[in-house]
Amino acid sequence: VLKRGIEKEEERIEKISREIGIAALKVFMLKFGREKVISFDFEEALNFDGDTGPYLQYATVRINSLFKKLKEEEKELKVFYPLKDLPEDLWGYLMLCENFDLKIEKAIKNLDPSIFVYYLIDIAKNFHIFYTNHPFLKEENKEIYNKRLFILYQFQKTLKKGLEILNIPIPEKM
Repeated sequence: VLKRGIEKEEERIEKISREIGIAALKVFMLKFGREKVISFDFEEALNFDGDTGPYLQYATVRINSLFKKLKEEEKELKVFYPLKDLPEDLWGYLMLCENFDLKIEKAIKNLDPSIFVYYLIDIAKNFHIFYTNHPFLKEENKEIYNKRLFILYQFQKTLKKGLEILNIPIPEKM
């Protein structure tokens, strides 16, 4: 946390560090199947990129900060969009988010939480791809803006719910 310059206040640094540590440990332990031998690696677990808890937290924090920024700029936050009008390139993201319950059921049925963890990692990766390929903060076309905002909300809802199920805290900043 100090290295990244996220926070200056010592008490908040400690809180954010603890939250990142919890996520790092939980995801590292859960991402391996039942049959795998685990060799814990702090550096790998604490990485903000890749298949880690901090990566999941970072994607969620980034989405939350986007919504906060939109609210500060007093932009419309319409998070409902008629599905029949959703373009094909955004359908894949929506369908990925809609697989949430199926992934939980599969993880439970197979007694393998790694199925759900890797699903959440896939959600986070797809959020970053979406945000890179479909910028909307400065989008002037209201229809395009609303479609992209709708998908952003789906990512936020899915990641928040997933981290909540895993009892992983979402820091304010990262």
